[in-house]
Amino acid sequence: MMSTPMEEFEKAKKEAASGAEEQFAKMPEMGYFLLAQQLSSINQQIASLQNQVQKTDESLRQEIIAVRQEVYSVRFELKQEMNSMRSELKQEIAALSQEVGGLRLWSIGAVVGILLAAVGWFATWISARLPAIH
Repeated sequence: MMSTPMEEFEKAKKEAASGAEEQFAKMPEMGYFLLAQQLSSINQQIASLQNQVQKTDESLRQEIIAVRQEVYSVRFELKQEMNSMRSELKQEIAALSQEVGGLRLWSIGAVVGILLAAVGWFATWISARLPAIH
């Protein structure tokens, strides 16, 4: 089992404190070694974090693409519904226009009929009151 850089450092400090001359001479080498191990560990952590960020970034991009597609789909459906409703309204307006045109003709016919009836009644009334000219 490999020991951590901090355990190695503590071990080296204890050995140096024991007063052994040759261990003391190895301290700078061990310090560089421990520092190199720590830097390597930090570099590995940075690489791991970069990989996680890249995966998260790609995942977010895919989610954004999916949401955009859904928005475009809903927008297209709404546009189709609006066009459908617009054409239905145009048809209903055209039908109402024809109905109003028919009502206008009916009302004009009714007024003309009433006027003719009134003129006929008036003519009958006048002819009944005036002596006939023969």
